[in-house]
Amino acid sequence: MPEIKIYIDNDEYSLECESGEEMELKKAVAVVNEKMTVFKDQENIKKITKLVMVSLLLASESNEKSLLIETEKDKILKIENLIERLEHLVKAF
Repeated sequence: MPEIKIYIDNDEYSLECESGEEMELKKAVAVVNEKMTVFKDQENIKKITKLVMVSLLLASESNEKSLLIETEKDKILKIENLIERLEHLVKAF
C-alpha cells in the first residue's frame, strides 16, 4: 500500500491508501481544504471542531445530491413508463 503525505489546513498527515487511489485521495483533500476555508477567520475554534463541522457540511451536501439523484431516477422511471404505454398504444393501432 502506498503511503502519501497530505496537508489539511496546513497540517501534515501520512496516510496509506490502495494502489491507484492516490489521485482520488488528493482530490478529496482539496475538497476538505476548500471547506476548511469557511472557518479561516474563526481562530477560537479548535481544529478538531472545524474538522467535525467540515465533515457535517460534506455529509449534508452528499445527502442533498442523493436526494437529487433519487428525484431524477423517479423522473426517468416515469418517462420510461410513459414510453412503454405509448408503445402499447402504437402497437394497438
